[in-house]
Amino acid sequence: MFDGLENLESLFGNLKGKLFEILIGYLFQKRTNDTRLSWQIEEGEESYDVDVVGIWGTEATIVECKGVRSDGIVDQALVKRHFTKRTRLAREILLRDPLRRPNSFRSIVVTSGTFDPLAVEDLSSGAYGSKSDTTLELWDRSRLLQELRAIGHADLAVVVEKYF
Repeated sequence: MFDGLENLESLFGNLKGKLFEILIGYLFQKRTNDTRLSWQIEEGEESYDVDVVGIWGTEATIVECKGVRSDGIVDQALVKRHFTKRTRLAREILLRDPLRRPNSFRSIVVTSGTFDPLAVEDLSSGAYGSKSDTTLELWDRSRLLQELRAIGHADLAVVVEKYF
């Protein structure tokens, strides 16, 4: 299915990126009892698309997906925007939801490539300023492959290795 997507990508937009989001959505669906893809969140002038949101009990996971080539680098600005803008707004909206109201959050940027070393450094130094109930994580290619294998899907790890 993935063969030839490089040539078709311009016809369909970022088709490969959407397929990566579906793959990551499936990964979190295996871990959570409530997973949704492409959640549009808005408040005032702020508007974001959250790629994957998963809720398990009282923990919510907010995920930004970046399906890039294996040598692709996710830049610091994207990571910062996810942790400081998208996560903050999603967290506020989820806290107001009377049916779900999680008491802890995980915010993850997952990629099939690697991260700008400055983004990794910022995460380590606490530069993104998360709330005490929120854990921030960067999942690079090796972590993603590890997580896929941990849920018993070595076949999906092969898809990532071959096509991303």
